[in-house]
Amino acid sequence: MHPILQGYIKAVAVMKVLERCLARLLNVVVQLLPRARDPERGAVRPAPSRSRAANPMQSQWRVYRLYAADSRLLLRGETGRVICIGAYAGAGPALTYTLGTGAQSGPWASLPVLLANAAQQLTAARLERTLAQPGEQVAVSADLDRGPYLDVSLFLRP
Repeated sequence: MHPILQGYIKAVAVMKVLERCLARLLNVVVQLLPRARDPERGAVRPAPSRSRAANPMQSQWRVYRLYAADSRLLLRGETGRVICIGAYAGAGPALTYTLGTGAQSGPWASLPVLLANAAQQLTAARLERTLAQPGEQVAVSADLDRGPYLDVSLFLRP
């Protein structure tokens, strides 16, 4: 028999012995592990507890869309209701706005910059109750999304 073939046969035999030893060792280790308790027959397993924040519908964060249309600042909520929260005036680099909360600011160079500042004012103001109450819905044109707008995330405090 060729010496290389003899070496291969010895290596295979050694591997089989090592495989059996490892299998026996793992079998002993598995037997030493504690057994899982079997549930009693007829016993109802409790449902896994879910945190309140796991459901996105119960999140306290709400996303609103802030629009600038027809000299008004409009806010559309998750339900699609559009309310007027203020007004803006001017043109060019002299745009100003007034929110219903009494906040005034300006001058601003463009409507997107004005909307960004108004969004900061909305985030700082506590508008939870105002936004949650059913208010006067504003009739707006269907192409409201074609004008300047900004999405705003507001945290609603309980």
